[in-house]
Amino acid sequence: MGKLFLKLWILLLLTSVTSYKLQTTVFDSVYREDMATNSNERFRRVFVYLEEILRPLPQEQWPARFRELQERVGSSQVFVGPARLTSVRELSALPGFNAEALEYVRSNQHPYIRAIDGGKGTAAYHALLGTDVVAVVEAPALWRAPILGLLTTTQFTWLVESSLYALAVLLW
Repeated sequence: MGKLFLKLWILLLLTSVTSYKLQTTVFDSVYREDMATNSNERFRRVFVYLEEILRPLPQEQWPARFRELQERVGSSQVFVGPARLTSVRELSALPGFNAEALEYVRSNQHPYIRAIDGGKGTAAYHALLGTDVVAVVEAPALWRAPILGLLTTTQFTWLVESSLYALAVLLW
């Protein structure tokens, strides 16, 4: 009976691991699609407001005004908001910014969107008013916020499923 229990428990655990991998893949796919379609519009609006605020000022005053706005809007770690000003030259030194990406940032068509390292959210890059000054807006990935400070939602779901499977097999 012990061997049967162990075999069933391993089978259920493997099923649970498969479920976890499937959920992670589906969630990541849906999140990427959502960010690709939705974010351009959301980020574009933030950049339009930012450009209109900075337009009457000389370019030398942009960083100071940007910091003032940042203090009023709040941290981009919590909600979508302006994170920093940088330049095209500084972006070219970052990994993942090839000539094509830099040209896209300069083109001012749509914000250039890419994931923040570690899956912490999404960052959008946009050259302001046809200059080499680039505003970066970050949107944190709230769906990956840790539960109890330890587990992502998918990991928590997997842990609960596994525990319920083990309990069901144990009681059987």
